[in-house]
Amino acid sequence: MSGGSSNGWFNKVAFTTMWGEGETLKDFSRKCDVESHNTNSGQKYKLGIDTFSDLTNEEFKAEMLQSYDADSGQTYKWVINTFTYLTNEEFKAMRNGYKHRSSRISVSSLKSSFKCEIMSSFAVTDTVDWRQNGALTAVKNQGCCWAFSAVAAVEGIVQITTGELFLPSEQELVDCDTSGIDQGCKGGLMDGAFEFIISNNGLTTETNYPDEGN
Repeated sequence: MSGGSSNGWFNKVAFTTMWGEGETLKDFSRKCDVESHNTNSGQKYKLGIDTFSDLTNEEFKAEMLQSYDADSGQTYKWVINTFTYLTNEEFKAMRNGYKHRSSRISVSSLKSSFKCEIMSSFAVTDTVDWRQNGALTAVKNQGCCWAFSAVAAVEGIVQITTGELFLPSEQELVDCDTSGIDQGCKGGLMDGAFEFIISNNGLTTETNYPDEGN
C-alpha cells in the first residue's frame, strides 16, 4: 500500500470514528468547528447539536433573548457578555460577594467626619439630575463594585465643587487599599475606600493607572 493510500485509509478511519451514526454532513461539520474552536481558544465546549446550533450570536440575541424579554414582561435585557460562558458554579465562585474579615477592622471603628447641616439660606430645587450637570461619567465595565462606586462618588463631588470632571483610578484602590476592610478583588466597602483616599492624599488618574479587570 502506498503512502498516499495509507494516509487516506487513516483519515477515513478517523472521520468514521468522529462521525456519529445517523449524523448528517452538516452536523459533522459543526462538530468539527467546535473541536477546532476549543483547540484554538482554550475553551472546553461540549459537543452536541441543539436548537441553537444554526444560530449566530446576533440571531440568538434577536430570536431568543429579545423574545424572552417581551414574553416575560421583564424590564432588563439579556445580552452576550463576559459571563455567558460561565456555569452557575463558576459564577458563584468568582462573584459571590464580599466576605468581611471581622478580625481585621470593624466598620463601626471607621472615623466619620461627615456632617449634614441644614442651610436655610441655600436655595435648592426639589430634584437634581446630575447627568444634565456634568457630574456623572459613563457606566464602566466594573468588577470591584466597592472601588468603582467610591471613585464615582469622588468624581461627582470634585466636579460639583470645582467644575472639573476628574477621573481617578479604580485600579489604584484595588491594588493598594488592602490593609483595612478592603481586600482588592475579594471585596471591600466604600467607607474604607474613602479613608484610604484621604490618607493617600488622593488617587492618580485613570489614564496613569488604568483598570485591568483584576
